[in-house]
Amino acid sequence: MAALVNLVLSIRWWGLARLMDGEQIRRDASLDDLLEAGKQALATGDRRVAHELYRAAAVIDPYEVRVWVALLDVLTRDDDREVCLQNIIAIDPLNPEARRQLRGLRRDRRLKEMAQAATVTKLRTQKPKKKRVMARSLLAGVGIGLLAVVLGVIASIVVYGGILARVVAAGG
Repeated sequence: MAALVNLVLSIRWWGLARLMDGEQIRRDASLDDLLEAGKQALATGDRRVAHELYRAAAVIDPYEVRVWVALLDVLTRDDDREVCLQNIIAIDPLNPEARRQLRGLRRDRRLKEMAQAATVTKLRTQKPKKKRVMARSLLAGVGIGLLAVVLGVIASIVVYGGILARVVAAGG
């Protein structure tokens, strides 16, 4: 039993400091009152109030699984949800639902990271292709320009050469 008490007391509470920053703890309310009020706020659709009530409950008793389960219902960011799940597992290591949800969150994060990495790789492989197309277009433009200059010079020689030949032939 002493080992379990030492384990619980040594738990590093992920995110608890963030919960406590600037938090006005409702000292007059009991944990059960806060949880019930949060549940009612959530039932009426007021997630913000429910979140505040559950946070106050977490500050009052961070070793209560019900607090973290309740917070899990109002959080939307995956990193915050992961903190709650880690705390639930720290308190109740045999909680199969929390373990399943934590595995799911981590799997989803890995899939997102893999998708982002694939997108970055795809973009990196496309950039050189775009550069090659740009270089080819530039070279083609310069080539066409040079060809036009050469043809212009030849045409002017032919035209002015013909005029000059007629002037000379006319005797002038």
